Amino acid sequence: MNNKRSLLGGLFIQTMFAALFVNAIASTPSLAQNKALLIGNSKYGHCHGAVGTRCAVGADCVGTTGPCDATNGYAPLPGDAFDVLRKHNALEAVTGADAWQVVNKPDLDREGIINEIKNNKPTSPNKYFVWYSGHGLTSKYLCNGGTNHGLPCNSDADCPGGGTCQNAAQGELAGVDGLEVTPQDFVGAITTGGVGDVSNRTFVKLDSCGSGAFADAVNAINAAIGFQTAKTGLDCSQGGAAGSQFTTCYVEGMNGAADADGNDLVTVAEAAAYADVFCSFGGAQCSNNIDDDEDGKVNDGCPAVGPAAEVLCNNAVDDDLDGKVNDGCPKVGYAESKWDGDYANLVIGAPAVNTGFCTVNIPGKGAVCLRNLSKTDCEGKGGIWNETACIPTVSSWGVAVMAMLVLTAATVVIMRRRAMVRGGS
Repeated sequence: MNNKRSLLGGLFIQTMFAALFVNAIASTPSLAQNKALLIGNSKYGHCHGAVGTRCAVGADCVGTTGPCDATNGYAPLPGDAFDVLRKHNALEAVTGADAWQVVNKPDLDREGIINEIKNNKPTSPNKYFVWYSGHGLTSKYLCNGGTNHGLPCNSDADCPGGGTCQNAAQGELAGVDGLEVTPQDFVGAITTGGVGDVSNRTFVKLDSCGSGAFADAVNAINAAIGFQTAKTGLDCSQGGAAGSQFTTCYVEGMNGAADADGNDLVTVAEAAAYADVFCSFGGAQCSNNIDDDEDGKVNDGCPAVGPAAEVLCNNAVDDDLDGKVNDGCPKVGYAESKWDGDYANLVIGAPAVNTGFCTVNIPGKGAVCLRNLSKTDCEGKGGIWNETACIPTVSSWGVAVMAMLVLTAATVVIMRRRAMVRGGS
């Protein structure tokens, strides 16, 4: 009998421990399995007098003989360091099942970009978010035909044997060593190495010159990879000492301004819709059959080569498609950001604090309600800020007043009918 009691008691204790163990596993918050790789290339320069010491600003060159010089044709991008911090904080605000494990990899050369993309891929079925900020190559002249077929060139004279010097631009990502990652390289990194092919669960955000063309070229090889780009085609993205214009604006959306349905989560589709309205900055296309930079070539993305390195945009041609000519291509006009429609419901942001509501009137769209914006940011967009809710615009008030009038008229009719019924009885 005692043996049976001991056995039963032991079984009871084991069962209780097993139950507690299972419950502990179930109640433990799941670790982030989605992976975000943030590549921010800023140190394209070399310290003057100390070639080999990479720099983004002069402060990186303490102890050398001079400032931070551009090398390999690429100027330093000090603002990209701020971009990476903004992106990192925005993604880490996402919690629960949608959370991201964020990996920052700044200042990578060509091989570094390829290897980090390969080595950070998550296991199935988790999503992979690759975000690149840095220079993008918008033009590369290669010999077509002749004895130097496929080699870089500046003119037909570099292509003996009947070859011609042609623009082979498709958009490329530039390592800090001045070497470029081609679309073919990128697809190879996504589909080989590491855990294998993750193309059907990869979303890529590019903020670089030629990003639209790069995404198009990648999708021509592998359509499963999703993209949001700062630009369409070979257009150039605008940077700055405090960060890229596009990324600064896009992260603002991730932090809650793009939360259109008010569920405290920002999806790729919501961020893309926000970017389309608020984060599109104009610029010369340089892909319009016009020799914008007077280098003797058209549709070349206006590279810094030839007799004139700068885009004129004062040539009686509507370069930036804003309906005006000779205007220097101001930051107005067509929407330049581009989303290919993939991974619409992927959560990439969550507001940490609801700072207020902003009502902005958008031409052709009417009143738009933005959440989680400060009063300063709201007024910067020409909006009306309120702490608790969006304020109806004049047109919205008109609808409200009309509804009240209809309701009042209906009430009067009902009251009169009741009076008539009473009088008749």
